[in-house]
Amino acid sequence: MRKCGGCEGIWLPQGELLKFLDAARVGKIIEPDVKAAIKEWSKAHKENEQAKKQNEILRVGTFSRFRYWPFIIIPLYDNNPRIRKPWVTTTFLLFNIFLFFFSRDAEIFNRLGFIPGNLQHSSFITSMFLHGNLLHLISNLFFLWTFGDNVEDMLGPTKYIFYYFACGISALLAHFILFSNSMVPVVGASGAIAGLIGGYLYFFPRVTIKIWLGTAILDIPVWIYIGLWLFTQVMGAVFKSHSAIAFAAHLGGFIAGYIIAWALKLFKKTAHPTMN
Repeated sequence: MRKCGGCEGIWLPQGELLKFLDAARVGKIIEPDVKAAIKEWSKAHKENEQAKKQNEILRVGTFSRFRYWPFIIIPLYDNNPRIRKPWVTTTFLLFNIFLFFFSRDAEIFNRLGFIPGNLQHSSFITSMFLHGNLLHLISNLFFLWTFGDNVEDMLGPTKYIFYYFACGISALLAHFILFSNSMVPVVGASGAIAGLIGGYLYFFPRVTIKIWLGTAILDIPVWIYIGLWLFTQVMGAVFKSHSAIAFAAHLGGFIAGYIIAWALKLFKKTAHPTMN
């Protein structure tokens, strides 16, 4: 125990404080104002411990969805040739890889990640370029490369940049609406990429995509593949609402991506008029 010479207050190490609180509760010696302060502290302490636990999940990464559908969830490639080189998609891809190797400190997630309960406006952008672990990064890069290049080809580089960030911000807003008090950092490009998936489905509903299923490589319609992906996101949002994976953000990004793609096509704001 230590005593402040200025305010006559005292402070205790966390372990001793918890023992004191337990003893005080049993003895019923807590004044009402002290009781309210203790209740507030206990709530903050519990949320802090939960955030630490979730941070550890993000850092180590379980990402259990890959245990069940390892060959279906991550696409191999699509049968959809493009006209232009995807310079913006390539830049996003390389930038994510570069930042990954300079963001291994868990404290970076607390400073640059999207935390609904401690909202920083800059985190709407910074959180999109952080990833919890190597599996998280690789899976997002597969999706980004598979779907992003053709969406960029359809929109053109300038509109594609705005489209990407609009989808990512929409995804985070969806997460914020549902988990406005959460202190768990959200990181990753998944929300923006989910928007690319929504745009891809609108622009190219009839192409096929290659998947690895067991020992075979199969071509299936992209709408079936995206339907399977969408099903896993809905199930995750319903049954794994406290998972380390932000399923609600994925769904928000997907819906935003599809609607924005529809609006751009409706007002003829795409880079070329034809759709595959």
